[in-house]
Amino acid sequence: MAKELYLYNPIYSFVAEEVMSAINDNMDSEVVLRLNTPGGSVFGGWGLIAKMKEHGNVTIKVDGYAASMGAFMLPFANKVECSDVSRIMLHRADAYTETEEQKQFLASINKDLRAKLEQKIDSELFAQVTGVSLDDMFASDKRIDVWLDAKQAKKLGLVDKINKLNVDEAKAFSSAMFDIAATINQPIKEVKTNQNPIKMNIEKLKAEHSDVYAAVFALGQKAEKDRVQAWATYIDVDAKTVQEGIEGNEAPSLKIQAELNRKAFSLEALGKLEEGNPAVVEAEKPKEEEVKALTEVEALEKEMDEILKNK
Repeated sequence: MAKELYLYNPIYSFVAEEVMSAINDNMDSEVVLRLNTPGGSVFGGWGLIAKMKEHGNVTIKVDGYAASMGAFMLPFANKVECSDVSRIMLHRADAYTETEEQKQFLASINKDLRAKLEQKIDSELFAQVTGVSLDDMFASDKRIDVWLDAKQAKKLGLVDKINKLNVDEAKAFSSAMFDIAATINQPIKEVKTNQNPIKMNIEKLKAEHSDVYAAVFALGQKAEKDRVQAWATYIDVDAKTVQEGIEGNEAPSLKIQAELNRKAFSLEALGKLEEGNPAVVEAEKPKEEEVKALTEVEALEKEMDEILKNK
Protein backbone atom coordinates (compact mmCIF):
# COMPACT_ATOMS: atom_id res chain seq x y z
CA MET A 1 0.00 0.00 0.00
CA ALA A 2 1.35 3.43 -0.95
CA LYS A 3 2.46 5.80 1.79
CA GLU A 4 1.01 9.32 1.46
CA LEU A 5 3.19 12.27 2.45
CA TYR A 6 2.20 15.94 2.40
CA LEU A 7 4.33 18.90 1.39
CA TYR A 8 2.04 21.86 2.05
CA ASN A 9 4.73 24.37 3.10
CA PRO A 10 7.42 26.52 1.58
CA ILE A 11 10.43 24.28 0.96
CA TYR A 12 12.91 25.49 3.57
CA SER A 13 15.93 23.29 4.17
CA PHE A 14 14.43 21.86 7.36
CA VAL A 15 11.15 21.08 5.55
CA ALA A 16 13.05 19.25 2.79
CA GLU A 17 14.94 17.32 5.45
CA GLU A 18 11.70 16.18 7.11
CA VAL A 19 10.23 14.97 3.81
CA MET A 20 13.50 13.23 2.91
CA SER A 21 13.44 11.44 6.26
CA ALA A 22 9.84 10.32 5.69
CA ILE A 23 10.72 8.98 2.23
CA ASN A 24 13.71 7.20 3.72
CA ASP A 25 11.39 5.49 6.21
CA ASN A 26 9.34 4.10 3.32
CA MET A 27 11.99 2.90 0.88
CA ASP A 28 10.24 -0.48 0.47
CA SER A 29 6.85 0.89 -0.56
CA GLU A 30 5.43 3.30 -3.11
CA VAL A 31 5.33 6.91 -1.91
CA VAL A 32 2.64 9.40 -2.96
CA LEU A 33 3.83 12.94 -2.29
CA ARG A 34 0.99 15.48 -2.27
CA LEU A 35 2.10 19.01 -3.15
CA ASN A 36 0.69 22.45 -2.46
CA THR A 37 3.76 24.65 -2.23
CA PRO A 38 5.05 28.03 -3.45
CA GLY A 39 8.55 26.57 -3.74
CA GLY A 40 11.60 27.46 -1.72
CA SER A 41 15.27 26.71 -1.24
CA VAL A 42 16.87 25.33 -4.41
CA PHE A 43 19.67 23.65 -2.49
CA GLY A 44 17.33 22.11 0.08
CA GLY A 45 14.90 21.01 -2.63
CA TRP A 46 17.64 19.51 -4.76
CA GLY A 47 18.53 17.21 -1.87
CA LEU A 48 14.85 16.15 -1.79
CA ILE A 49 14.98 15.37 -5.52
CA ALA A 50 18.08 13.25 -4.92
CA LYS A 51 16.15 11.25 -2.30
CA MET A 52 13.21 10.83 -4.73
CA LYS A 53 15.58 9.46 -7.36
CA GLU A 54 17.14 7.11 -4.82
CA HIS A 55 13.69 5.80 -3.86
CA GLY A 56 12.67 5.32 -7.49
CA ASN A 57 8.92 4.96 -6.96
CA VAL A 58 7.54 8.37 -5.96
CA THR A 59 4.26 9.62 -7.39
CA ILE A 60 3.50 13.33 -7.05
CA LYS A 61 -0.04 14.65 -6.78
CA VAL A 62 -0.40 18.41 -7.10
CA ASP A 63 -3.39 19.25 -4.93
CA GLY A 64 -3.23 23.02 -5.29
CA TYR A 65 -0.21 24.58 -6.88
CA ALA A 66 3.41 23.64 -7.39
CA ALA A 67 5.57 26.68 -8.02
CA SER A 68 9.30 27.18 -8.42
CA MET A 69 11.13 24.45 -6.45
CA GLY A 70 7.83 22.57 -6.15
CA ALA A 71 7.54 22.47 -9.95
CA PHE A 72 11.19 21.40 -10.35
CA MET A 73 10.31 18.16 -8.56
CA LEU A 74 7.70 17.08 -11.13
CA PRO A 75 9.94 15.77 -13.96
CA PHE A 76 11.88 13.67 -11.44
CA ALA A 77 8.80 11.81 -10.16
CA ASN A 78 7.81 8.37 -11.38
CA LYS A 79 4.31 9.68 -12.15
CA VAL A 80 2.59 13.06 -11.79
CA GLU A 81 -1.09 13.76 -11.21
CA CYS A 82 -2.86 17.04 -10.53
CA SER A 83 -6.36 18.35 -9.91
CA ASP A 84 -8.13 20.20 -12.69
CA VAL A 85 -7.73 23.47 -10.77
CA SER A 86 -4.00 23.05 -10.13
CA ARG A 87 -1.43 25.62 -11.22
CA ILE A 88 2.26 25.04 -11.94
CA MET A 89 4.94 27.71 -12.22
CA LEU A 90 8.35 27.16 -13.78
CA HIS A 91 11.42 29.34 -14.07
CA ARG A 92 15.16 28.79 -13.97
CA ALA A 93 16.55 27.70 -10.63
CA ASP A 94 17.70 30.74 -8.72
CA ALA A 95 19.38 31.19 -5.34
CA TYR A 96 21.64 33.55 -3.42
CA THR A 97 25.26 32.58 -4.02
CA GLU A 98 28.49 33.98 -2.57
CA THR A 99 31.29 31.73 -3.75
CA GLU A 100 32.32 30.52 -7.17
CA GLU A 101 31.66 26.96 -5.99
CA GLN A 102 28.05 27.84 -5.17
CA LYS A 103 27.59 29.55 -8.55
CA GLN A 104 28.93 26.49 -10.34
CA PHE A 105 26.63 24.22 -8.36
CA LEU A 106 23.61 26.39 -9.22
CA ALA A 107 24.62 26.28 -12.89
CA SER A 108 24.80 22.48 -12.73
CA ILE A 109 21.32 22.36 -11.18
CA ASN A 110 19.91 24.40 -14.06
CA LYS A 111 21.70 22.18 -16.56
CA ASP A 112 20.28 19.00 -14.98
CA LEU A 113 16.81 20.55 -14.63
CA ARG A 114 16.67 21.60 -18.27
CA ALA A 115 17.90 18.20 -19.44
CA LYS A 116 15.22 16.45 -17.39
CA LEU A 117 12.50 18.80 -18.67
CA GLU A 118 13.57 18.14 -22.26
CA GLN A 119 13.22 14.40 -21.63
CA LYS A 120 9.60 14.97 -20.59
CA ILE A 121 8.45 17.75 -22.93
CA ASP A 122 9.02 18.92 -26.49
CA SER A 123 10.81 22.28 -26.51
CA GLU A 124 8.97 23.53 -29.61
CA LEU A 125 5.59 22.61 -28.12
CA PHE A 126 6.61 24.34 -24.88
CA ALA A 127 7.26 27.57 -26.78
CA GLN A 128 3.94 27.27 -28.64
CA VAL A 129 1.90 26.66 -25.47
CA THR A 130 3.61 29.18 -23.18
CA GLY A 131 4.95 31.79 -25.58
CA VAL A 132 8.36 31.39 -23.93
CA SER A 133 11.24 29.28 -25.20
CA LEU A 134 13.34 27.10 -22.90
CA ASP A 135 16.34 29.20 -23.93
CA ASP A 136 14.62 32.32 -22.63
CA MET A 137 13.38 30.63 -19.44
CA PHE A 138 16.87 29.37 -18.57
CA ALA A 139 18.70 32.59 -19.57
CA SER A 140 20.98 33.65 -16.73
CA ASP A 141 20.47 37.39 -17.21
CA LYS A 142 16.76 37.42 -16.45
CA ARG A 143 14.03 35.47 -14.69
CA ILE A 144 10.80 34.57 -16.46
CA ASP A 145 7.94 32.93 -14.55
CA VAL A 146 5.92 30.55 -16.72
CA TRP A 147 2.49 29.59 -15.35
CA LEU A 148 0.68 26.48 -16.57
CA ASP A 149 -2.84 25.29 -15.87
CA ALA A 150 -3.62 21.58 -15.57
CA LYS A 151 -4.53 21.12 -19.24
CA GLN A 152 -1.38 22.87 -20.45
CA ALA A 153 0.81 20.80 -18.11
CA LYS A 154 -0.87 17.62 -19.37
CA LYS A 155 -0.49 18.66 -23.00
CA LEU A 156 3.22 19.30 -22.49
CA GLY A 157 3.74 15.95 -20.76
CA LEU A 158 4.71 17.42 -17.41
CA VAL A 159 1.58 15.87 -15.88
CA ASP A 160 0.41 12.33 -16.64
CA LYS A 161 -3.15 12.52 -15.30
CA ILE A 162 -5.70 15.18 -14.32
CA ASN A 163 -8.09 14.37 -11.48
CA LYS A 164 -11.40 16.21 -11.69
CA LEU A 165 -12.27 18.06 -8.50
CA ASN A 166 -15.87 18.30 -7.33
CA VAL A 167 -15.87 22.08 -7.23
CA ASP A 168 -19.32 22.41 -5.63
CA GLU A 169 -18.32 20.25 -2.69
CA ALA A 170 -14.99 22.01 -2.34
CA LYS A 171 -16.68 25.44 -2.36
CA ALA A 172 -19.29 24.32 0.15
CA PHE A 173 -16.67 22.96 2.51
CA SER A 174 -14.49 26.07 2.18
CA SER A 175 -17.48 28.35 2.75
CA ALA A 176 -18.53 26.39 5.81
CA MET A 177 -15.08 26.66 7.37
CA PHE A 178 -14.92 30.41 6.79
CA ASP A 179 -18.42 30.87 8.19
CA ILE A 180 -17.51 28.93 11.32
CA ALA A 181 -14.32 30.93 11.85
CA ALA A 182 -16.11 34.24 11.25
CA THR A 183 -19.16 33.61 13.40
CA ILE A 184 -17.85 31.46 16.24
CA ASN A 185 -18.19 34.34 18.73
CA GLN A 186 -21.14 36.07 17.10
CA PRO A 187 -24.89 35.53 17.72
CA ILE A 188 -26.38 33.06 15.29
CA LYS A 189 -28.86 34.72 12.94
CA GLU A 190 -32.56 34.05 13.18
CA VAL A 191 -33.60 30.88 11.38
CA LYS A 192 -37.09 30.96 9.87
CA THR A 193 -39.30 27.90 9.58
CA ASN A 194 -42.83 27.35 8.43
CA GLN A 195 -44.00 27.99 12.00
CA ASN A 196 -42.47 30.39 14.50
CA PRO A 197 -38.99 31.83 14.09
CA ILE A 198 -36.32 30.04 16.10
CA LYS A 199 -33.90 32.40 17.80
CA MET A 200 -30.53 30.98 18.69
CA ASN A 201 -27.43 32.58 20.12
CA ILE A 202 -24.10 31.17 21.18
CA GLU A 203 -25.14 30.71 24.83
CA LYS A 204 -28.38 28.93 23.87
CA LEU A 205 -26.51 26.67 21.48
CA LYS A 206 -23.97 25.86 24.20
CA ALA A 207 -26.70 25.07 26.77
CA GLU A 208 -29.08 23.10 24.54
CA HIS A 209 -26.74 21.50 22.05
CA SER A 210 -23.44 21.12 23.84
CA ASP A 211 -22.11 18.46 21.45
CA VAL A 212 -22.76 20.66 18.39
CA TYR A 213 -21.31 23.70 20.16
CA ALA A 214 -18.17 21.77 21.12
CA ALA A 215 -17.67 20.53 17.55
CA VAL A 216 -18.18 23.97 16.01
CA PHE A 217 -16.03 25.65 18.64
CA ALA A 218 -13.20 23.17 18.07
CA LEU A 219 -13.32 23.77 14.31
CA GLY A 220 -13.24 27.52 14.82
CA GLN A 221 -10.34 27.33 17.27
CA LYS A 222 -8.39 25.07 14.91
CA ALA A 223 -8.98 27.46 12.01
CA GLU A 224 -7.71 30.38 14.10
CA LYS A 225 -4.71 28.43 15.36
CA ASP A 226 -3.82 27.39 11.81
CA ARG A 227 -4.07 31.05 10.72
CA VAL A 228 -1.71 32.21 13.48
CA GLN A 229 0.75 29.41 12.78
CA ALA A 230 0.72 30.25 9.06
CA TRP A 231 1.93 33.76 9.95
CA ALA A 232 4.33 32.48 12.63
CA THR A 233 6.22 30.48 9.99
CA TYR A 234 7.71 33.78 8.80
CA ILE A 235 8.52 35.28 12.23
CA ASP A 236 12.28 35.24 11.59
CA VAL A 237 11.83 36.81 8.15
CA ASP A 238 9.74 39.90 8.90
CA ALA A 239 8.47 40.14 12.48
CA LYS A 240 6.61 43.43 11.90
CA THR A 241 4.59 42.07 8.96
CA VAL A 242 3.81 38.89 10.90
CA GLN A 243 2.60 40.82 13.95
CA GLU A 244 0.39 43.06 11.81
CA GLY A 245 -0.97 40.04 9.96
CA ILE A 246 -1.92 38.23 13.16
CA GLU A 247 -3.58 41.31 14.61
CA GLY A 248 -5.41 41.92 11.31
CA ASN A 249 -7.37 38.65 11.63
CA GLU A 250 -6.57 37.67 8.05
CA ALA A 251 -4.67 34.64 6.75
CA PRO A 252 -1.50 35.37 4.72
CA SER A 253 -2.45 35.70 1.06
CA LEU A 254 -0.49 33.95 -1.71
CA LYS A 255 0.99 37.35 -2.68
CA ILE A 256 2.24 37.97 0.87
CA GLN A 257 3.58 34.42 1.13
CA ALA A 258 5.47 34.86 -2.14
CA GLU A 259 6.97 38.17 -0.95
CA LEU A 260 8.00 36.69 2.42
CA ASN A 261 9.41 33.58 0.76
CA ARG A 262 11.50 35.65 -1.62
CA LYS A 263 12.78 37.74 1.29
CA ALA A 264 13.62 34.58 3.24
CA PHE A 265 15.54 32.99 0.42
CA SER A 266 17.43 36.16 -0.44
CA LEU A 267 18.55 36.45 3.18
CA GLU A 268 19.46 32.81 3.62
CA ALA A 269 23.20 32.41 4.05
CA LEU A 270 24.36 29.31 2.20
CA GLY A 271 27.08 27.25 3.84
CA LYS A 272 29.69 25.10 2.18
CA LEU A 273 28.37 22.55 -0.32
CA GLU A 274 29.66 19.04 0.15
CA GLU A 275 28.98 16.22 -2.30
CA GLY A 276 26.03 18.08 -3.80
CA ASN A 277 24.03 18.07 -0.56
CA PRO A 278 21.87 21.04 0.53
CA ALA A 279 23.75 23.83 2.24
CA VAL A 280 23.77 24.13 5.99
CA VAL A 281 22.21 27.38 7.12
CA GLU A 282 23.31 29.03 10.33
CA ALA A 283 20.51 30.91 12.05
CA GLU A 284 21.12 34.52 12.83
CA LYS A 285 20.55 35.79 16.35
CA PRO A 286 16.87 36.87 16.60
CA LYS A 287 16.22 40.58 16.77
CA GLU A 288 14.47 42.04 19.80
CA GLU A 289 11.22 42.69 17.92
CA GLU A 290 11.26 39.15 16.52
CA VAL A 291 11.64 37.67 20.00
CA LYS A 292 8.77 39.84 21.27
CA ALA A 293 6.48 38.90 18.40
CA LEU A 294 7.31 35.20 18.70
CA THR A 295 6.61 35.31 22.44
CA GLU A 296 3.21 36.87 21.79
CA VAL A 297 2.42 34.23 19.16
CA GLU A 298 3.35 31.42 21.56
CA ALA A 299 1.26 33.01 24.32
CA LEU A 300 -1.74 33.25 21.99
CA GLU A 301 -1.38 29.59 20.98
CA LYS A 302 -1.22 28.51 24.64
CA GLU A 303 -4.27 30.60 25.46
CA MET A 304 -6.20 28.99 22.62
CA ASP A 305 -5.16 25.51 23.78
CA GLU A 306 -6.34 26.25 27.32
CA ILE A 307 -9.69 27.58 26.09
CA LEU A 308 -10.19 24.49 23.98
CA LYS A 309 -9.36 22.15 26.86
CA ASN A 310 -11.91 23.82 29.13
CA LYS A 311 -14.78 23.61 26.68
